[in-house]
Amino acid sequence: MSISLDHTAILGDTVEKIAFEKCGIIKDGGTTVLYGEQPEGVFEVVRNTVNERHNELMVAQTSDIRLISSGLEGSEFAFCSEVLNEGQEMNFRIPLIGEHQLKNAAAALYTASALRKNGINISDESIQRGLSGTVFPARLELLQKDPVILLDGAHNPGGAAALSSAVRENLEDYDKTAIVGMLADKDVKTALSLLVPLFDRVIAVSPDNPRAMTAEELAGIVSSYGVSVESEHDLSAAYHKALAYTKKTDHSALVMFGSLYLAADLRKIALADK
Repeated sequence: MSISLDHTAILGDTVEKIAFEKCGIIKDGGTTVLYGEQPEGVFEVVRNTVNERHNELMVAQTSDIRLISSGLEGSEFAFCSEVLNEGQEMNFRIPLIGEHQLKNAAAALYTASALRKNGINISDESIQRGLSGTVFPARLELLQKDPVILLDGAHNPGGAAALSSAVRENLEDYDKTAIVGMLADKDVKTALSLLVPLFDRVIAVSPDNPRAMTAEELAGIVSSYGVSVESEHDLSAAYHKALAYTKKTDHSALVMFGSLYLAADLRKIALADK
């Protein structure tokens, strides 16, 4: 799938090193499906491993996808490629937000094609039903429509970029409040630089994890972007404070993002409050 800088202390500090570690999953004589848009350097690493292990390489081309419609409740798209349905265009729907999910869907469709070539009978209808029924908690998850409440475990630059794109596309004219909490060993400054300027106000919190950045330190970084920020130590209090801001205007949204540890706790609070 998409490879970006994360877990660098374990996997390496370049995308090439990370790609090399990820390629450990490639077994001899198989088929490797690669997400179609990767940082420069990733393709060469994957291609070398594929050749060494006598694999067939399938690169999921995003050009095979034609967007029909998109919004906060997902996307509808057409897919046209020789790898599926003999090149006849097929329509699909995914209930996931963001352009990156179309690229993920392309990788899933190429994978279904690879499985078919290896004798696994998956019908067109099963693929359509599988994509339309996909659920991905805490990944640009729409918890509520009125007001809009989104939850995303964007904790690295790649995830932050995807969330930033989705916020710009779907919430441009909204009054936006954010709750954010991060682990201190992540690239916090880069992630926040992509997201914080998009919001009208931010509530900084600290995830329940020994590696967490304190709410006060996080608030200090947020304030450097000139965005109104306050720190809060109680997650339930932070959620209800953010919700109060959100309910002040008709066209408003609350976006909660950062550590997946934080996302798990905030998700419970938000769903219990519905």
